[in-house]
Amino acid sequence: MKTILSVCSLATALAAQGLVTPGHFTSTEGNDYIQTPFGVTSTPARILQVHDDMSGTARTIQALAFRRNGTTTTAYAAYSVIVDLRLSTSPLNSGTVSTTFESNHGADLVTVALQKVVSLPATVHDSQRPFVYRFPFNQPFAFAGGGPLAWDMTVTSRTNSSALTFDGFRSSNTNPPAMDWSFGTGCKATTYSTAMTMSGSSTATWSSGSVNFSFAGSNFPKSAVVTLLLGGDDKNFGGIPLPWEIPGTNGFPSGVCHLYVAPLLTINQVTNASGAMNAVLSVGGMTQANNGMILFTQAVAIDANNAFGLVFSNLIEHQIVAPFAVRPISYVYRNGSAGTTGTVVKNEGHVTSLE
Repeated sequence: MKTILSVCSLATALAAQGLVTPGHFTSTEGNDYIQTPFGVTSTPARILQVHDDMSGTARTIQALAFRRNGTTTTAYAAYSVIVDLRLSTSPLNSGTVSTTFESNHGADLVTVALQKVVSLPATVHDSQRPFVYRFPFNQPFAFAGGGPLAWDMTVTSRTNSSALTFDGFRSSNTNPPAMDWSFGTGCKATTYSTAMTMSGSSTATWSSGSVNFSFAGSNFPKSAVVTLLLGGDDKNFGGIPLPWEIPGTNGFPSGVCHLYVAPLLTINQVTNASGAMNAVLSVGGMTQANNGMILFTQAVAIDANNAFGLVFSNLIEHQIVAPFAVRPISYVYRNGSAGTTGTVVKNEGHVTSLE
């Protein structure tokens, strides 16, 4: 079944903590990931990233911050790294970035951290991923905006031996779909041994400003009405922190059920005789201004498998990604050994918050 929604049904993602570069991904997940330098298993690891988009923007910078890759579902343990961190106004740009690290630095080069121990927090797969991987400076860097910004980080050791991925970007996309994630778990409807499960996907036609959100459910009550709960908040519902454990479900055959979304709209769907459900929600009127907007969706159905009389699915998040051009940011990196040169990667890199 296909349902038409207006763009006002969506919510805007949380704002970033600092000035994010590239700005397109301020509140939107990047379309790639990167590990160097604090997510790779081999040290020393070094990266120097050049941001043409900072030219002309004077700013005092006191920390760099990064966020985990949103498509990675595993939990990250807390760990610490020892880093050297330097910043300057680069005499080169993203198109001419050099394989020789020092050639990318300007005369205003400042070492803002030297063999500094930085503690990085434990994180879990969650929606609206914040910039919590923060590298504070020992002294601020006064960037005058006279050219591209270059930041240069070397990790000489780390206490976590696992490979970790962080939010990155690459290339361009003139017709990107929304980003789709699943969170939490559903509970069991009558006659099922496994929980209600819903998956999400999306397609976009940006030439006409439309995005289609698709949902596929299984293990739902058979030949029954299922209600899709749609909203823009998965943290709070009328003062109740989310997720909220549904009373009257713990200890019952359904298992514990949770409410994951603060519903603003509801749409009814009908399952088939096998308990499957398929739905498409079409949103029109999309523009660049909708970049980063979020739709959370959870399914609920009447069922006698617990005292509350309802069973719930997991949560699906769709995040709008508007079309974007090639970003004027590039980097040079080296993993596993010290050296004066590295490998250049153009128009890719970390989504970086300048604080």
